[in-house]
Amino acid sequence: MSGLLNININDQNHTDSIKGVKVLITEHNNRDKVIRTVTTDNFGQANNIELSSSENRYSGSPYKKYDLVIQVPPIPGRYDYQQEYIKSGVQIWDGKVTVNQDELVQINQLKNITGESRGDVIEIPENSIVRPEESNYQDPLGIPDPDPYNPNWIWSFETEPFIPTEVSIYLGYANPYATAQRIDANKILKESYKKYLKIVSSQEFGGIPKLSEQAAIANILLINSFALNRVYTEIYRNKGYDFTITNSTSFDQHYPPGGTIFQNLEGLVDEHFRKYIKIQGKKQPLLAQYCAGSGGSCSNKGVPQIAMNKLSLSNPNLSYEELLLHYYDLQRIEIEIVTAEIVEGNPKSYPGYPLQIGMKEDSIKTLQEFLRLIREEKYTIEFPTVEVTGEFDEKTREAVIVYQNKFEKNKKNKGIVDEATWYKLSLDYMNITKMNEPNSRFMKAFMY
Repeated sequence: MSGLLNININDQNHTDSIKGVKVLITEHNNRDKVIRTVTTDNFGQANNIELSSSENRYSGSPYKKYDLVIQVPPIPGRYDYQQEYIKSGVQIWDGKVTVNQDELVQINQLKNITGESRGDVIEIPENSIVRPEESNYQDPLGIPDPDPYNPNWIWSFETEPFIPTEVSIYLGYANPYATAQRIDANKILKESYKKYLKIVSSQEFGGIPKLSEQAAIANILLINSFALNRVYTEIYRNKGYDFTITNSTSFDQHYPPGGTIFQNLEGLVDEHFRKYIKIQGKKQPLLAQYCAGSGGSCSNKGVPQIAMNKLSLSNPNLSYEELLLHYYDLQRIEIEIVTAEIVEGNPKSYPGYPLQIGMKEDSIKTLQEFLRLIREEKYTIEFPTVEVTGEFDEKTREAVIVYQNKFEKNKKNKGIVDEATWYKLSLDYMNITKMNEPNSRFMKAFMY
């Protein structure tokens, strides 16, 4: 029994990758016993590392744990010294690909948070499927939509829910329905919103045995809707806190800082991150509660994840929408699935249809501008040269395939730019422009 491990090491994000990082894969809690040693490539990656997924055939755990000793070389202009940290308890599951994606800026912040790490050791907790926790019931019907005319309401004045670029997470407990208490501001961590969804999804339901794709998508919408409710209603900020959500399962979702991601869920989040659930007649995304539950109900009146997967497996023709409607009909809550129009930080929205070879239009100019900048600023050797012509030619297709092979490994139809690829490229474009001095040549994508 075995699984695969992919390692991504970056400074700020995956467009800021670090090559030449040495990673020692050791036995869990026995770091003198080195099993494999790998080094990251020009994309900051070391991929398809096969590892045993079981301690022995009598083990009751669905995964085997390893430690990663990560040695980052000096980076000219940024760090003039080697850095080292340890990820302890990285899980390898049978037949799954585990992705350990680290941003060094965030790792250095975690190393300084008292109680969340031991010096340079970052602990990965047990998966929620092994140790499920259930949050308190929160009445989704009792949360008012934000009121821009209420002087006591502190919010962003967004008239419709939107997808944020990042989310501020408090690594600890806070009650959103009680008077604000003093907290340790050093425990507020910023995370890429999509990476937050991927880590929480992997933690909360990714370990369900024989997880169907439709049940996985339904669960992603539950997690996304819950998080977007916190973003849109700003319930913590209205209490005076300087964060959006916590990682305490008492009231929020289980986000382990430094946590790993299942590669199959990574692709599904990229594909469905704009979709959320809302109650008919309300603007806000639904505060969608759930539990691991193999039975028909949860004490927090949420959707039982294991039971929903069983329903999906026994009724393979049910879509994710139908699975969700089934459980909310039982609660007598009328819901609808909505796609957010605004994705924060993107120069231009997805045109609404896949882009592929032979097409000619302005959206392809934007795509080629994305690819051109990524090549010129980050991966000159690996990417073919792309001209901004507006015609999806063979060079454009080759560049898209190179990108997808590195950053969308589960993509089935490579060489075609669907919604998931468009928004990944768009975010990478914006990340690169933020890391460079403002320059008009970086902004051409806005014009098309």
